[in-house]
Amino acid sequence: MATRKQVLRDGSRSSYRLQAALFVLAVMITASSLPAATVYVDDDPPACGPPDGSQGCPYLTIQEGIDAAVVGDQVLVLPGVYLEWIFMKNGVDVVSRDGALVTTIDATGQNFAAVRFSENNSSSTLVTHLDGFTITGGTGRPRTAAQRGQSGGAYAGGGIFIFNTNSAVVTPIIENNIITGNVLFTADAFNYPLLLGGGIYVAVGQPLIISNTITGNSAADPSGLYGYGGAIYGANYS
Repeated sequence: MATRKQVLRDGSRSSYRLQAALFVLAVMITASSLPAATVYVDDDPPACGPPDGSQGCPYLTIQEGIDAAVVGDQVLVLPGVYLEWIFMKNGVDVVSRDGALVTTIDATGQNFAAVRFSENNSSSTLVTHLDGFTITGGTGRPRTAAQRGQSGGAYAGGGIFIFNTNSAVVTPIIENNIITGNVLFTADAFNYPLLLGGGIYVAVGQPLIISNTITGNSAADPSGLYGYGGAIYGANYS
């Protein structure tokens, strides 16, 4: 038979466990209910201290904003011409504040796709948006023959390159962009004899591409390389 002291002691332990469980639950609820943050980018920022992505002291490049963001955040880009190529982060939206006519991602001189999406986690359900940019100056991402599972390599996706194995969800969502002036180029025609998707290249995934203007891109080469999909090329292999 339990003594009164044992009952009190056991009751105290149960109360402590209950309090600890409630505390953990409260922390989990608080964390899950936190609003997504907005990370600001402006190539002409106000005078401030070191950029921190706040509205008062935004980052100077889109990639800095993406790198600082976490899943659920939005990178909000102010008008300007951003001389860079960007590597999108899954679950982080990149949106221009004032639209494609005044906000440009210009990858001229970067020798790469202007925008790259990549997700190798087949179980991921994260959705990523790219909204409201002029995307130009891309020359494509190299894909070796082994990566393509084909006999030859390729330069692919001048404007946008997509390789998303999380094909269980519709992502990325690409809308309200002007994709123009992207010209695929290879300096190694022996190992990369193909040019695929001057505007957009989709290797794997289920992107939603809506309300975009895709014009003036090229997958042709004057030296006689094989080029396919001046606007969009969709592959059926990984």
